Amino acid sequence: MATCSATPVRRGAGVAERRDDGDRPGWTTTGAFTVDFFTFPPESEGQRRKMRRSLVVAVAALVVPAVALASGWRIIGQGKASGKYTVAAASGTAIKPAAIRLKVTASPNIRTVGGYSIQCRKGAKKKKGTGKANGLTPVTKAVVLPIASPDSCVVVASATLGSTTKMTVTILSRR
Repeated sequence: MATCSATPVRRGAGVAERRDDGDRPGWTTTGAFTVDFFTFPPESEGQRRKMRRSLVVAVAALVVPAVALASGWRIIGQGKASGKYTVAAASGTAIKPAAIRLKVTASPNIRTVGGYSIQCRKGAKKKKGTGKANGLTPVTKAVVLPIASPDSCVVVASATLGSTTKMTVTILSRR
């Protein structure tokens, strides 16, 4: 008798029933019910491990995005390139940024030469700035805001590698 279902299936009192649903044969007993691939309560160590593993994956799936959102960093621009003598560029606009950062990653990790140009506006006032992001990838560099608490900033960034690689330039902003 197949008992695998997306909804709980209760069994008769005091009866052990054979569960055979193709790839997942097993037994259910009094007080147990079957949901999808698991029998509750778990009948074997294998089922317990499978349930623990599923629980860990489910918790991780919820925690990872929550941590990313809690950090407040948002991608405002990204550029990718691959090949020999690779150059990747990105640009983006940040609205009311508290901080901006530039990140350069490559596979395999290698020395890179990078830089950025930024122009921010606060009311009618505009200011520009530039900076470098050199070093062994991954490189993360805080972009200096030329005006405190700007209304908006436009950032252009690029990085160059002198060998065959895959590279990504990412501009992040936090409010």
